[in-house]
Amino acid sequence: MYSRIVAVVCQKHSLGDKVSWANAEQNSEADENGVGSSRQGSSQHVAANLVRGDVLLCAVTAYAMQDNFEGALLLAVQTMSRFSDDTLTEFLNILKDDPKLRRKVEDFARRLEVARLVSRPAALSRHIANLIRDNALTSLQKTYNGILAGLTGPDAWMTLKEDEKSAQKPVVVPEFIWPSFLTGFLRCRDTTFAEKLWDDALKLGVRPPISMWTALIDGYANMKAVNEAINSWDIMRTQGVKPDAMTYRAIIYALYHSGHMDEALKRFHAFQKDLPNISPPPLESEVLVVYNSAIHGLLFHFRDSEAREILDGMLAKGPKPDIVTFNTFIRYYGRAGKLKTLASMLQMLESAGVVGDVFTFSTVLSALLKVRDDAPRIVLNLMEKQGVKPNTATLTAIIDHQVKEQSEKALQTAMELLEKMERSVDPQAQPNEITYTSILTGIHRGTWLDRKVAREYRRTIWQKIDARGIKPVRTTFNTLIMACFDNPGAEGVQDAMQYYRDMLQRRVFPANDTWFILLHGLYKREEWALLQELVADLDNSGFTPAKALFELIQRIRTRTRRNMRYRF
Repeated sequence: MYSRIVAVVCQKHSLGDKVSWANAEQNSEADENGVGSSRQGSSQHVAANLVRGDVLLCAVTAYAMQDNFEGALLLAVQTMSRFSDDTLTEFLNILKDDPKLRRKVEDFARRLEVARLVSRPAALSRHIANLIRDNALTSLQKTYNGILAGLTGPDAWMTLKEDEKSAQKPVVVPEFIWPSFLTGFLRCRDTTFAEKLWDDALKLGVRPPISMWTALIDGYANMKAVNEAINSWDIMRTQGVKPDAMTYRAIIYALYHSGHMDEALKRFHAFQKDLPNISPPPLESEVLVVYNSAIHGLLFHFRDSEAREILDGMLAKGPKPDIVTFNTFIRYYGRAGKLKTLASMLQMLESAGVVGDVFTFSTVLSALLKVRDDAPRIVLNLMEKQGVKPNTATLTAIIDHQVKEQSEKALQTAMELLEKMERSVDPQAQPNEITYTSILTGIHRGTWLDRKVAREYRRTIWQKIDARGIKPVRTTFNTLIMACFDNPGAEGVQDAMQYYRDMLQRRVFPANDTWFILLHGLYKREEWALLQELVADLDNSGFTPAKALFELIQRIRTRTRRNMRYRF
């Protein structure tokens, strides 16, 4: 009976869809944004990577009929497949005549998606980071609740300990989830859920590691909740938890970020005194981060003499300052217009054996532009003096840094540097496709430049590209289209579509990544008419979409049909 019913489901939902599986292996696990792939070492048979999400749902349905979640779980964690919400919704509609089975399949599917994610720590870490970046609190809570449900109750199917892993609990939850989710909730300013997480961890027998305390203090610091940060520090100490270098950095940041620089200095001096006793000993790079944080705080509060004292001590006793240390001073003196002091800092950098980076030279360039018309030439000479050959890569990076400042003055400077590169007789210092793309993406990203001015700059850049015989490739157009979608205005969509049409005119044909960027960007903007046009173009081209793109197209079709029903 089970096999007959599942066979009908498969025939209706999966095998009836005439979609090629070509490229399935190459796109076995797209990243959490759906662009690109992230292959991890695995001993799994290649066939496991070729299982489509809807086919997996058929197998899950069979296990649900037998009330066998353990079997479904063992199957799911051995595949690289996943199913989107829209795919699951369409599949569940097939089971509408059996509500009990439908509810069970949905419950199985939701839990299996959590298992798939948690069983791949790298993917889980990326997923949490993406949610934090997008301030997606609801999704963050949903993901956390899914993991918590798998750890608790009589039917728990995940464990926190490797030695408790079994057939019933084949998924081990990594320790980093606690500080990661805590960071996310506090970044989203959800202190209620952050407190809940802390209580949940304690109930599960988790003794908060130092990384959790650090995440807690960091979270309060970002909220400028200095009292809560200090209270967390005090509770941590009363519980016998010894801070590490990163925890000291967090409390120092919390204090100076809230205007309590004197107290921040006290904590910094306490760190210096406590450093020999910290176990395990921190890496020198971690110690340097604490010193750089203290310097940044002092300069943020215009206490440069005290910051210089710390730098002098570093030069004499360590830790050895790095380029971040010097760049912090260079940026401060550049913005303050203290060019003589900036010059002395550059000499100090050189004597310390530290080579400037793109940030260094771009910051110096910005400072000099206020007083010198020949600022680009001076910076190029400085680079050569430091042994940094002004080649295409370094000059392009400086141009990119200038354009990202989003001011007409910085853009003009970038164009001047571009012209110098174009006049260079050294082929290693001439502009390439990336150079021009850096300027174009800066122009497209945001609304900081007048529309007419932006259009003129773009026209000029494309003339230069064509004049030098540069043939833009697919990845170039991908970058430009993504930059257009970063522009929240209507012109962002218009420019993105124009680049799509330019691609076709130049016979640069879209691949999976291009189609995904275009469709995903339009989907977020709810541009349903353009989405229908592009999906039709894709279908007519005969292109075979990979899994992530295929699922996005299915979501678009579902939403489009829904919108049409509402319209009529």
